[in-house]
Amino acid sequence: METKENIREQIRIYQLTRDSVYIDIERFVTVEGHELKLPLQVKPFRNSVSGRERLQNELPDWVVNSVFAAWGDEPTYKEPEMSKPSDETTEPPLPDNESKNSNSIKTSIEKDENL
Repeated sequence: METKENIREQIRIYQLTRDSVYIDIERFVTVEGHELKLPLQVKPFRNSVSGRERLQNELPDWVVNSVFAAWGDEPTYKEPEMSKPSDETTEPPLPDNESKNSNSIKTSIEKDENL
């Protein structure tokens, strides 16, 4: 198992705009004296409240400070509000006070009669 000392990381700020940024993270691991490149990881972040929080939680301070210097103090993207689920489930009324299963029962009886 590899230790943290055997892993080298390169972080690049890529496509930084006022509204978003992509962060490229390349990791290299040294095994028996040979450095191997791991798959590139690309992380997109939007200049929103949650995007700023993710950026702060996932990346080092130097990256966060660089991005925030370009973004400024306020988010430029407003996330859509999630609608709250209703406690009541409403279903359309059934015609002629029929139960939910009466139509399917009639259909299955008609099919049985045609046998």
